[in-house]
Amino acid sequence: MAGNVSLTGLTSDINWTNLINDIINAKKSATITPLENKKTNYQSKLSAYQSFNSLLLSLKNYIDDNDLDTQTGYAIYSSSLTSSNSSITPENVLGVTLGSVSGAGSYSIEVLNLAQAEKIASDSQTSKTEALGLSGTVNINGEDITIESDDTLTLIASKINNANVGVTASILSISDTEHRLIIESQTTGAEGITLTDDNDVLKTLGILDSVGLKKNIIRSSADASVKIDGYDIASTTNTLTDVISGVTLTLKDTNSGSPITLAITENTGAISGKVSALVSSINSVLNYVKTQNTYSGNSSSTPLMGDINLHTVRNNIIDAIFAEVSGNTTYKTASSIGFTFASDGTLSLNSTTFSEALSSNKQEVINVLTQFGDTLKTSMNVYVDPYTGTLTSIEKSINQTISDIDKRIEELNERYEREAEVLEKKYNSLELLISSSNLMKNWLTQQIDYMKKSNS
Repeated sequence: MAGNVSLTGLTSDINWTNLINDIINAKKSATITPLENKKTNYQSKLSAYQSFNSLLLSLKNYIDDNDLDTQTGYAIYSSSLTSSNSSITPENVLGVTLGSVSGAGSYSIEVLNLAQAEKIASDSQTSKTEALGLSGTVNINGEDITIESDDTLTLIASKINNANVGVTASILSISDTEHRLIIESQTTGAEGITLTDDNDVLKTLGILDSVGLKKNIIRSSADASVKIDGYDIASTTNTLTDVISGVTLTLKDTNSGSPITLAITENTGAISGKVSALVSSINSVLNYVKTQNTYSGNSSSTPLMGDINLHTVRNNIIDAIFAEVSGNTTYKTASSIGFTFASDGTLSLNSTTFSEALSSNKQEVINVLTQFGDTLKTSMNVYVDPYTGTLTSIEKSINQTISDIDKRIEELNERYEREAEVLEKKYNSLELLISSSNLMKNWLTQQIDYMKKSNS
């Protein structure tokens, strides 16, 4: 409590401090406590909405991340490599990565040559740290590099690296008196490294010969050469992208004369796995709705008991299960391909029904799944969109309400602190008045007693 005056109540025998506290606390109980209770309720609702938002967002993101609202999401394939030559391990020759594969197929692949990065060396130099006395401009891959007379072999290598011309320069020290400048291309392919100089710097170093041709070639530049189903294919790298639609091939070794067979097959099991995971994500939402609407049997209830948004989301999911797909003749709804509701309100996928539908008419099943995924994603986005989502708006509103309550509580606390200060002053004055009255009473009593004694 504010104030510098101590209200001891020694004269009046009244505990003014306790009295002031009782008055202020009574006012707080009548005004602040209800606000604090209201704030707690809003915080509980906010937390519940945030949890619900997170579940809806997870469902939407799962659909997005797995392309379950597009045909592509269900074009799932597996690859295998085999060779008739038992001495060849296909995986050591070829790496396979599947993207958006257009369809199943089988391919005969023969890696004739791997792409190589060119690597060349200078003639031997007696020192790597002494000035070479060479000066001029060398051109590597179209970029000029200035060499000065006091440059050492090490400094020349550094200048080449700092020029970022698509090569790496290093020093190979064979002995104390034998050092070579090594230049290696950072990219593979037959084009290799282009080298020219205007003052015979590279010729003097022995990187070029007297007529300007590369002299000390450690490794020649080369394109990769591959034969696929009898067709010759060249590549500047050892990675072939979309030569086979949706397939990336990584060349690791050669298998000339012993073709490898690449088989790409549909993976219907992976489709079932995706759909089962989708069902699990949906059930997380449905179970949350159920939990929030389960009465515990006491006076308290869940924060979102009876909330219209939870009911709407649940109904949207149910509607999506039974929504008909245009264009299909056999399988027109998600329920027709195995989606069903259990007695506890959760969703399940009848694996037998789903597998039979896939085997019978895969395209119609995918049409159903695509529309189902799109409907769900659109429905979820209405609530979780970070700018316009219903739950986003609700959470912003609740946060603002909590902020307003905090501000009101702060204002009331400041008001009651001022009131306490006023009461302190008021009761201090009253205590002083009582003290003065008591003094006057005591003086009069003394005077009367004196007069009585004087008259006796």
